[in-house]
Amino acid sequence: AIGNDSQASGIMKEGAELGSWTMDYKAALALAKEKDLPIMLNFTGSDWCGWCIRMDRGVFAKKEWSRWATENLLLVTLDFPKGKNIVPEKYENRNRQLQRQYKVRGYPTYVIVDVDGKTELGRLGAGRGKTPESFIKEAEAVVIKSSGGVAKFVSTLSNGDAANYRKLIDELKTADAKLAQWTASEPEENEQNFTIYYDKLEAVQAIKDKIEDIEIAQKARGMKPEDAKAYRQMHAKLRTAKAELETWMRAQPNRNEENLKKLDAYERKIEKLSAALERY
Repeated sequence: AIGNDSQASGIMKEGAELGSWTMDYKAALALAKEKDLPIMLNFTGSDWCGWCIRMDRGVFAKKEWSRWATENLLLVTLDFPKGKNIVPEKYENRNRQLQRQYKVRGYPTYVIVDVDGKTELGRLGAGRGKTPESFIKEAEAVVIKSSGGVAKFVSTLSNGDAANYRKLIDELKTADAKLAQWTASEPEENEQNFTIYYDKLEAVQAIKDKIEDIEIAQKARGMKPEDAKAYRQMHAKLRTAKAELETWMRAQPNRNEENLKKLDAYERKIEKLSAALERY
């Protein structure tokens, strides 16, 4: 059965270990605090969700992912399977509560939270052609915002850049919290609130861009001049592509075949640029 070949058959149901998936959320929180590591919450449907199963097999089952995760994350599976006896009954209500808390509406959704188990650092998802290497790159960009990640990164910066980076991280957390609070109020779906939502998203993205500028500059310092130039140019193209998609989405295009093709073209372009950055 497909469920027996899924990730759910190999995860821990009690306790937590570095590099291993566990359903024991409480144990993972305790170990995260002990090791000063953030936590990735994997909201999944292990025995029916095609994208979940694809990510389990193509990314999470690979040694490259396990090696990286062992040093950088605690891994928690919050499973919503169709089959019985996959998830212990004692975890079922807790899983639903966390699903509501993080407003997860689709699977798979990967929510990365800080060592406190409360502060959301970012979200990742499945995608066409994702590999352990590409997903690690995505996760690294989120993990670096954790308390431990920030401390590790700023230790490589000049005093001025370090102070600015910490300031921007604090600004990002505040902006993210305000956005989360606003969406949690479930505002009425109308033109005014749609504009407010995208304005808040743009404010968050502006801070993220400033943070990324520091990260790009720091990484480029260790490259050959020609590689650093290409690296910066590729990042600029990726940022432009993402901004173009955001602008297009803000115009609320109709859901028709033509626009779905256009959306797919945007996503393919972003995916291609992201893959090109992996070699750096």
